[in-house]
Amino acid sequence: MKKVVLASVFVAAALFTACEEDSSGTAPTVKKYSCDINIDAGIIALRTCVEAEDQVKVNSICDGVNALFSDAGKAGSECPGKSVKKCDGEKDGISYTAYFYDESLAEQSCDDLAAQASSFGF
Repeated sequence: MKKVVLASVFVAAALFTACEEDSSGTAPTVKKYSCDINIDAGIIALRTCVEAEDQVKVNSICDGVNALFSDAGKAGSECPGKSVKKCDGEKDGISYTAYFYDESLAEQSCDDLAAQASSFGF
């Protein structure tokens, strides 16, 4: 399970953000996209969600998850509430937010989760 949890952190770290201008061109309109990941494969259970402003990147995350676990990633416009851990991060100047719903992760720091992901080369 730890590898799957770390995989969700890697996924979050790979997100890119973008700003979309509204039709008036006067102020940027920020639109969020999400990939809600819910894996229940016997001994592996994971519930996490990632958000960013880049729809293409978020959809590619869901596609990657779904390639490994059929229909485990659902694209949407925001992550559901009631997470036990929220990690805002940035990698290479790119912002993302990862939400975790597994109680076993509640006490881990976001820095620790990111460091674990980095140790795997992400």
